Amino acid sequence: MSKTKETTGGISALTALGYGLYGIGKVHGFINMSIFVIGASLALFLVYRFTGARKKKQDSIVYNLNEFFILTVLGLTVSAGIYSSFRIYMSQNELGEIVTSYAIVIVCVFVIILPAIYGFLLLNNRNDKIIVTKNNLSITDNNKTYYLQFTDIESYQLKNSKLVIEQKGKDEISIKLGDLNLNSRDIKLLDKDLNLYIPKSKP
Repeated sequence: MSKTKETTGGISALTALGYGLYGIGKVHGFINMSIFVIGASLALFLVYRFTGARKKKQDSIVYNLNEFFILTVLGLTVSAGIYSSFRIYMSQNELGEIVTSYAIVIVCVFVIILPAIYGFLLLNNRNDKIIVTKNNLSITDNNKTYYLQFTDIESYQLKNSKLVIEQKGKDEISIKLGDLNLNSRDIKLLDKDLNLYIPKSKP
């Protein structure tokens, strides 16, 4: 793609974004729009960051995120997006067809579709978990479960949000911890828990 086409495409995208944001702000108020974006982003970040997946249960430690609070925030966001799209559509005589179209597209993509996809991924991985005991490690990833005795594990490493387990005389196991709904804080805690029982391989 030539630089001219890239520049033209970039300008067109910015223009479309500007039209859409103008339409949303015109209907809901620019201050209200800003408060909603900041509030929804902050609420989702705080819930995701501090809810955590780590729980102590008798003689074991279980990493299994409680998705309820995150899904509640996402549900409220999607509901607000549907309401916003309706309000924008009803204001099309004032905004004009082009501005209305861009505004609805922006709301649908960022406030309805993306949160809905994220919510679906959370629900799809809701049964995924890691259980650490004094003698073994259990990992459930979708429909596959690994039961590993610590005596059968050579070492482990955490790299790029992946847990890589090197087994004695067997193939290594690689698990994407993001697919188990673990955030960065959970991964750090998991690292400490595993390091109590398994040697950590050097990078």
